[in-house]
Amino acid sequence: MQLEDTEPLELDALERYILSERMVEKSLLEGMPDTYFDAVKAQGILPHGAVGKCIYDRLNRDIEKFSQKMQPHVGKTTLAALDVDLNIDGFHLTGAISGIYPEMLLRYRYAGVKAKDRIKTWIHHLALNTLAPSGYPRTSMVAGIDGEWSAWKYLPVDNGLELLKGLLEIYWQGLVTPIHFFPESSWLYADLVLEKQMLEDIAMSKARKTWTGGDFKRGESEDAYFTLCFADTDPIDPDFQDMAIEVFGRMLDFQRKV
Repeated sequence: MQLEDTEPLELDALERYILSERMVEKSLLEGMPDTYFDAVKAQGILPHGAVGKCIYDRLNRDIEKFSQKMQPHVGKTTLAALDVDLNIDGFHLTGAISGIYPEMLLRYRYAGVKAKDRIKTWIHHLALNTLAPSGYPRTSMVAGIDGEWSAWKYLPVDNGLELLKGLLEIYWQGLVTPIHFFPESSWLYADLVLEKQMLEDIAMSKARKTWTGGDFKRGESEDAYFTLCFADTDPIDPDFQDMAIEVFGRMLDFQRKV
């Protein structure tokens, strides 16, 4: 094994993301103690000396701003994880939902909110509202940073079981044949058409750019599984439009920018 002969002066993207997530969680639940730098330093994550301290201090300042934005929406403690055991028209949906505060179910990441974060939050939100146990909230929120703090709430839903059934049917369809649903491209199209009232042909053009990518941005089409299913084809078509609206349309009906 060849030893590095240079000293790193910055965290790589993955290390920074993992550390940031830990720091945000700690800051939200109990506040960031002054001694936490020593714990991080002992893990060997940061560069040595003053450089590591500067990186930590800068990150800590940014996370403190993020936590201050989050605090009004959370309590100091979470409720017990909610067990899910639902029979939905032949489907058996099981699992557990954690991260539920007295005020709302909360999902956050110290990064930009992705389409998969919205879908996951929406599914958990529907399950929470279907079960609707006493003492638990019926509102959910997903938050992140996109230049600055951004968050979206999901309002209480009365027909959660019906909406879950629709999503499960799409999932089952996808196990039989590849469906033209690609989270980021589909989300962009649905958001542009339904929320921003953009013309369909312009929204399709923008969605196709997200699918194909460019010189400085990886396209969603480069995902190995999508390549396997859709190589040498253009799946950004009417089926893509219909599926994007079907998956994200009802979610957008209940979504509100915070």
